[in-house]
Amino acid sequence: MTRYSIVGCSLLLGIVACGGDDRSGRALGESASEGETHATTGESADGSTSDDGESADGDSSEGGDDETGDGSGLCTQANVDIVLEPPTPQVMVLLDKSNSMNAQWDHDADPSTPNVPRWTSLYHVVEHLLMQFEHTTEFGSLLFPAADAWLDEPTNAWSCLVSDQPEVAVGAANAQAILDSIPPATGFSISGGTPAVAAFRTALDHLMALPNEQPKAIVLVTDGAANCSEEEAPGDTLFAYDARLPQIVEDAYTQQQIPTYVVGIDIRDFMGSKPAVNTHHSLSEVALAGGVPRQGGDPYYNSVNQIELTDALDTVLHQIECTVKLPEAPEHPDELRVDVDGNPVPQLANCSEGDGWAWSNPNGPHTHLELCGFACDALQDVGAVGVHYGCPD
Repeated sequence: MTRYSIVGCSLLLGIVACGGDDRSGRALGESASEGETHATTGESADGSTSDDGESADGDSSEGGDDETGDGSGLCTQANVDIVLEPPTPQVMVLLDKSNSMNAQWDHDADPSTPNVPRWTSLYHVVEHLLMQFEHTTEFGSLLFPAADAWLDEPTNAWSCLVSDQPEVAVGAANAQAILDSIPPATGFSISGGTPAVAAFRTALDHLMALPNEQPKAIVLVTDGAANCSEEEAPGDTLFAYDARLPQIVEDAYTQQQIPTYVVGIDIRDFMGSKPAVNTHHSLSEVALAGGVPRQGGDPYYNSVNQIELTDALDTVLHQIECTVKLPEAPEHPDELRVDVDGNPVPQLANCSEGDGWAWSNPNGPHTHLELCGFACDALQDVGAVGVHYGCPD
């Protein structure tokens, strides 16, 4: 849970006034069994009470507008101001090391220069960006399949091998450790299927086991759709799409509030054979399930050369460090207001519109918001963002 302090609340329709700085880490709506409540039965703003549910001026609360939709008639988040101090995000990066990463591509969008393997480009992009972001983000990494995997047909125990622990655990300033754990840019030997489900499970288990409450995310970088399901026969596992991936990605977001960003490498919109699925459609489904789809165009971040791959991952990592996890989803998302260093930040449909803030997932759940442009830069300078929960008039 993101650390926050409540700097001001208003009494409205029975809401208890909040005190000063609250570093307890309790979300806005957690159970009153911990000794704190949001509302007191029949208590008005001036402290008078009524046992029969009437307000201090004698008006019955029955039959009034139900602003929450839960039948209580109360909006429990009226005029709640919170200062959020987002801690360092923790990110697991899943890197596709399947056999197809040997394929050549026009890495520099220049037909006059020799093509290079996709893996060579991925190594250089990871090297550049992890060195750039390692001081603001804690990274861990996992290859899928593992470094020791090798492809055989029909598949054997090594074709879809994935470690049950990250090659590099999430930690600070470990860019070099990650580079040391993956095949080099040249002179490499990579092989295997695309066991994305097993890799995702390992990454999720690792993030959930970390002994802190820093915001967490998964970045999935791949050039193909998931296969290698252990539920398939050995002769079929490379050819059958592992359709479990979107659901486990969605569960991570909706149940654990861990979003997944999907970055594609040279993804094309046609039916493949290993596995037999349209990779564009399958990755679109995974990206939507991850809760933080790319806004505008395809829901995943595709790239057809190293330049675009650098831009895609740079966008994702900037988005992660400027994403704020709310302590509680607002009852009325349209009433949320945001400021940085006391300056109001306008709401945008998405960050492509410029400077402001936008919901990470406009369709909900509204648990994460992203600061865009100058607002993102200001957050990095100030280290805190103000959030105002409100209710309709």
